[in-house]
Amino acid sequence: HDALYVYKIPTNLIFDFDYTCNFQCPSCRTQVINWNSDPVFAPINDRIASRIKHQVIDRIEHTQQVQIRWAGGEPFISRVYRDLLEYIIQSGNTNITNIIQTNGSYLKSKGDMLKRLAPYLKELRVSFDAASSDTYAKIRKNGIWSNLIDNVKYAQSILDTSVISADFVVQIDNYQEI
Repeated sequence: HDALYVYKIPTNLIFDFDYTCNFQCPSCRTQVINWNSDPVFAPINDRIASRIKHQVIDRIEHTQQVQIRWAGGEPFISRVYRDLLEYIIQSGNTNITNIIQTNGSYLKSKGDMLKRLAPYLKELRVSFDAASSDTYAKIRKNGIWSNLIDNVKYAQSILDTSVISADFVVQIDNYQEI
């Protein structure tokens, strides 16, 4: 039988396989999920990451534009997502651009990584889902509004502000704050 082989990496990829997140938002999950050292999911994620490194990232030519969107959990605390992002940085291939969806809670504490990611960052999408501290506390469970604001200001100080955007999932508790 004939095997299917992809000769050129697609120009748009979405990595959505690690749901590790420090938040427990009603619109997304009912509990905090941490697969970083989970006996079942961590080894699976490590195998996925290894394949992505060698079958995808290593094969992206320096003349080809490839955009990767990171989804599923919080990329700045996901061990496997951070490992892949570091691999991209180490590749030096700035034709690999990234769209990172984040809850914003680790932007400052992962500032060194954020600085090194700057040349590879197309968009940093920060989930606000609120315009006030009270609403944020309801919707972004485990999040602290003042920390989010501080972290976003930090990101603005080190990144081109045109790459930072605010996301807002409309819900019954926040629609009046759009």
